Amino acid sequence: GGDVFETVKIFTQKAIKLGADLTHARPEGRGNVAQAHHEAERRRHKEAHRQPNAPVFPEEQAEDADEHQHIGSDVDNKGREEVGEQVDVAIDAFQKFAGGAGTGPNVGWSTAVWPWVLPIAIVVMVALLLGIGMASVASLSMAAVTIVIFAARFFMGVDTTPAYLLGSIASGLIVTWALRPNIRRVMDGTERLVGPRARRAEKKKAAANR
Repeated sequence: GGDVFETVKIFTQKAIKLGADLTHARPEGRGNVAQAHHEAERRRHKEAHRQPNAPVFPEEQAEDADEHQHIGSDVDNKGREEVGEQVDVAIDAFQKFAGGAGTGPNVGWSTAVWPWVLPIAIVVMVALLLGIGMASVASLSMAAVTIVIFAARFFMGVDTTPAYLLGSIASGLIVTWALRPNIRRVMDGTERLVGPRARRAEKKKAAANR
């Protein structure tokens, strides 16, 4: 269990760094919305107070371009640090638990990023455990749901970096790798059942043995 949690942490941190580097490397980047709005307002104010027909010197243009690049760099670096801190704290908290394939840490760091992941996870996990009755299938499904959530947030522009999406993909791959034996048992029809389905199977077996 501890090895899985440590692997989740390492891979997620690497995914965060890769995603932040990709965001920083993009020519225009998404940047911080509030910061971009503030910058646009400042530029409009500057243009409004510029004297009519006043020349724009090359030095002013170079200064504006350098300031814009500096602000974008600061925003990217700040975002990278915040992402790393959030995920690091969330996964460290879940590392104290033992067992499992990593679904707990996956839901934990995802909830730290977007709190609505927790109620979604509760609904998904409970529904699958009560319906299908296989913990491994519930864990794999939750990993897929997490990837879908952060893919939607990134492509809708809610998240300003692909780090969360890459982190969810990395976590999903690790959960899938840890559940390889379970996946084989699901395909063979020998996976352990839990919840109401397990009780129904026990009753059916008991009735057959009478």
